[in-house]
Amino acid sequence: MSDKQTLFNNLSVFEMADLFLTDKTDQTAKEIYHNTLTLTTTSEVAKEISTEEILASLARIKTSVQNQLLNSPLSIDMNYHVWFNELEGQLIICLINANHDKLPLEGEMQFVETEQEVIYRFLTSPYLDGLLLGEESKQSVKDDLHDEESHIWIYKERIVKGRR
Repeated sequence: MSDKQTLFNNLSVFEMADLFLTDKTDQTAKEIYHNTLTLTTTSEVAKEISTEEILASLARIKTSVQNQLLNSPLSIDMNYHVWFNELEGQLIICLINANHDKLPLEGEMQFVETEQEVIYRFLTSPYLDGLLLGEESKQSVKDDLHDEESHIWIYKERIVKGRR
């Protein structure tokens, strides 16, 4: 299986997985453990992937979440987050119940209007292969990154349970 196929296989498995659903806010760690997918890739593989391909997978995930909410006895909506952590080279999809008033992460964050912006930043990041190994090069990259406003770009959407 190619690296691209592995990435989309991981998205597909996440789409079909049963969520941990709760209306409590004291089970955040369990929600994050069961309802989070972290994706990484190389810059070479990222060139083979289109934003639209990932968006199609994310749309199927959101449909699956809404179906699970409809079939749940809980009266709860979900907060759907997609973020890109450039320093780690990770695209993260996380779902937690909408009763939470805080995001499940810390650090400097830049909220964006669309998922496309987060996906684009992920696929075009020069740091998907990691930081350079030489100490001078490492410091130069870190300085460049610290000059930016944020290293975590995040999109948030509420998935509403709806009605049967």
